[in-house]
Amino acid sequence: MTPFSKYAGIAGILTGVALLLELAFFVASGFSATKVADPSQAIALIQNKELVLRIATFFGFAGAIVSIPYIAGLAAKLQDKSPTRATAVLYFGVLGSVGHALVALSYYLGFPALIALANTHLPEAINSWGSFLAITDGFQGLGNLLLGLMLGLAGIAIIAKGELPKGLGWVGAIAGAASVLGVVTTATVFGPVAYATYIPSVVLAIVFDVWAGRKLMVTSD
Repeated sequence: MTPFSKYAGIAGILTGVALLLELAFFVASGFSATKVADPSQAIALIQNKELVLRIATFFGFAGAIVSIPYIAGLAAKLQDKSPTRATAVLYFGVLGSVGHALVALSYYLGFPALIALANTHLPEAINSWGSFLAITDGFQGLGNLLLGLMLGLAGIAIIAKGELPKGLGWVGAIAGAASVLGVVTTATVFGPVAYATYIPSVVLAIVFDVWAGRKLMVTSD
């Protein structure tokens, strides 16, 4: 096993930790679906919680960047026994990480611009929130969908071929299914399903990343 697997494992653990910190800071800021849906509340929130939100988004794009070598290492681990799934894991994972990075960077760079606009022309800032949200929601949907597919396919490959612990495979499969379900039910009559699956999908993704990262490190010894 090459040293790359060890570094990929470290990157996997860091990916999970970054995702946990991103979630924690977003929760601490009060950033919620209800407030985001109301432009006035959303602008007031980012004005009052700019620092906390920028810390959250920093962990968001940092985690997306560090996830790339982790995803490459995970795909390489699965390559011998599941070559087709491994290739899909690689491409879905990298493109999904780009989607998440775009969300985080849009927030990180966009919030200060919206705050500056709100300080001088509050109605214009409120009116622009909907357009800003539509773009970032698109990036978020892309990231969640592709990373959900990555987790699901990695989980199925692990369950089927036993390259890594089957428990890890089940965590990945469930996390992936929850993430994909959350995307396809958003803004539909099944909207409550999307809301209910969001936190569990993120928590399971964190567990998968840290567990997979640890296993990649161990198998590199």
